[in-house]
Amino acid sequence: MGQLLYLLSFLPDWFWGLVLTVGILATLAAWVLRMIPFVKTYSLPLNVAGVLLTLSGVYYQGVIANEEKWMQRIDELEEAVKEAESKAKETNTVIQKEIVYQDRVIKEKGQKQIQYIDRIVQGDTIKETIVKDMSPEQKAAFEKELEALKNNIKNCPVPKIVIDEHNKAAVNPTPAKGEKK
Repeated sequence: MGQLLYLLSFLPDWFWGLVLTVGILATLAAWVLRMIPFVKTYSLPLNVAGVLLTLSGVYYQGVIANEEKWMQRIDELEEAVKEAESKAKETNTVIQKEIVYQDRVIKEKGQKQIQYIDRIVQGDTIKETIVKDMSPEQKAAFEKELEALKNNIKNCPVPKIVIDEHNKAAVNPTPAKGEKK
């Protein structure tokens, strides 16, 4: 049955409208011819053919209407896919800008940490600007670390304060947004 429908789908749509019209006219003609005595014998086959043509015309008109409905639905969904693709491109652009911004912030923070280490290593002239906003406990801890730094510079191992500052530069202060998948 599917192959027959496939073959009939090659016929133009107007053909099935014509079949429906011919079927209705044949049914009406059989009804009228039934009243004429010598043509009355042909009215039954004409009526059967008219009913069959009418039924097939109505069926295929329904097939055509159903096909048009599904093609319209396909067009709507294709349009929705195009809109979703354009929104995805915009979202990707926003995400890319956010990534570039975060990379820049990380680089700037790393540069600040490097400058801070350089200022500490330079010694006492810069110490006052670093310590001015610290509490007394923080100043005492800083002084202790600074003394350890001077001692370590003389002995040449890597000082603890440099390691701590280096580690601070590697920490990301803002965690990534979104869900893990």
